[in-house]
Amino acid sequence: MSNSYTLPMEKIEQAWEQIWHKLTIWKHSVDIAVIQGWMGVGISTAELAGNVALNWWIGTISATALHKTAQYRHLLIQNIKEAKKNASTPENPRGKLSQEQIDAYLLKTQIECIKSEVKKAKEIAQGKWAVFINIMVATTNYEEQVKAACEAWVDGIVSWAGLPKYLPELTKDYPDVAIVPILSNVKGVNVLLKLREKSGRLPDAIILEDPSTAGWHLGAANVEKTQNEEGKLSTAIPAVIALLKSKGIHIPVIWAWGITNKEEMNEIIKLWASGVQVGTRFAASKESRASQQFKDAIVNATKEKILTYMSSAWLPARALEESWIFERMNDVEVKVRKCIENCLVHCWYRDGNPNLAQMCINKELVRSTTWWRWEWLMFTGSSAERIESILTVKEIMEMFSK
Repeated sequence: MSNSYTLPMEKIEQAWEQIWHKLTIWKHSVDIAVIQGWMGVGISTAELAGNVALNWWIGTISATALHKTAQYRHLLIQNIKEAKKNASTPENPRGKLSQEQIDAYLLKTQIECIKSEVKKAKEIAQGKWAVFINIMVATTNYEEQVKAACEAWVDGIVSWAGLPKYLPELTKDYPDVAIVPILSNVKGVNVLLKLREKSGRLPDAIILEDPSTAGWHLGAANVEKTQNEEGKLSTAIPAVIALLKSKGIHIPVIWAWGITNKEEMNEIIKLWASGVQVGTRFAASKESRASQQFKDAIVNATKEKILTYMSSAWLPARALEESWIFERMNDVEVKVRKCIENCLVHCWYRDGNPNLAQMCINKELVRSTTWWRWEWLMFTGSSAERIESILTVKEIMEMFSK
């Protein structure tokens, strides 16, 4: 049975009026309609998500490549040592690992990291509010990561970078876990609803990402399509809400990216959105795991410094132009590479596509959480040009409540 529900058409208008003041995602309600956006790799971890939840909002962990971040490097090394020890035989005294064995231990580490992060975030939150996790459909081992998060008693799964077709099935044994897709326009929402109607469980909320303002990877086929009208605020929100009403479905519609304060939030809620997702503003928080240099770069960003380019992950992305990797990217030899990570189902860098970004995006994003001056990538949203200071989570949240 669906966690979401339907209402008679005559009650839909009243329901939308009531939700204007409060955001409810399945069993989780917040008086100020904000969910913290996910930022990977290693930016939105337990410290950020847990503190957001502690202060009565919904916090979101990013699952992407947790096992590669500095805080879990010791665990990765430990597991690889264990793998080599187990593989050691008289015929293989050095414990050389096959690709299958490497994949298995990378996955083992990632699952341990997901469970650890959810546990830490919930401990920080002290039961005050919900902790969600974002897991990209485009990553390998998506199903195993979803199950790991559920086993750790996460409160909700947010998914994007592909239609999360099988999320209802993956979470069927965990009915208390909210399922929330991120989409970019009414067409994608309609496709997903048709799939979900067959599965018997609808989404518990829909997050709409505007590719023209979003940060990190963007929900569009190429750079030009990030500016398509169908994905913009004034078009997407009314269209999706009209679709939901026509089907008698009552679930929250949340607008993602480009929001930094209460005034901007209120402008979006006037278009009947149920709430907003705030991302880049939290990247420049004291609790974010971005490096200090990364946070400073967001504060100092101007419109001219924000670049939209085609990523090796088959998607357009938005980042700060001063990211050091861009100076080297075009000089990298284009070739098919043997990759022991295989973190993405599709990767143009690994597969030797000559027309797109020549970088291992996983490595460069990990480096942005530390300080590798000559190789790092600073993803951001267009709202960076309006962010003028690094604040605590509590201070950011006060900006939306006063």
